[in-house]
Amino acid sequence: MNISEDENGEMTWIKWFCSLEENEFMCEVDESFIDNDFNLYGLENSVPHFQLAIETILQLEYSQEITPDIQQEIDEESKKLYGLIHARYIVTSAGQQKMLRKYEQSAFGCCPCMKCNRYPLLPLGLYDNPGMEPVRLYCPCCNDIYIVPQQFASRKLDGAFFGTTFAHLLLLQLDEHPKNAFHYIPRVYGFKLASSDYERPTDYPNFTGLRQFCHL
Repeated sequence: MNISEDENGEMTWIKWFCSLEENEFMCEVDESFIDNDFNLYGLENSVPHFQLAIETILQLEYSQEITPDIQQEIDEESKKLYGLIHARYIVTSAGQQKMLRKYEQSAFGCCPCMKCNRYPLLPLGLYDNPGMEPVRLYCPCCNDIYIVPQQFASRKLDGAFFGTTFAHLLLLQLDEHPKNAFHYIPRVYGFKLASSDYERPTDYPNFTGLRQFCHL
């Protein structure tokens, strides 16, 4: 396993994990947060080798002998556990600040909706339980949710690694953010269509265009 070095030249699992392209939406969780049992309450039921996964993330000496056949399992469980811890960390003050910096740099992409004028997006989970849906992108401007575009390797991340609370809690910390007041009125030869004749579709069974920007 190739792990990068921190500013002190020390190898850290967290820095290595967050440096991977597929984890670009995630931030580095402080080790002190992970080392606090209170912050991990209930997660032991979500990961089979919970203690070994924690020891992997914090790079502690294993508390028991590890056989090669379960090492790969522990590596995968460590990634899942870090993601679940990440969801809890990013609703703390420290975590919000780290994600805010990413948001201000448009690290999560911009809204594809024309009327939002490329407003920055935020990662969002539709569920708090893992294994339900991958991460989605939320636009505070049009209040809509989008599938992550193919250009982002993070599109396969579990939505539970961000949860349902983070994005909205972060927006509460901001002084203001614009709400889109633009309303398009469909016309035929200059005449407005009645609302009953034109309703925004909620399903796209035959859609073959840019699926990554489909509304959910």
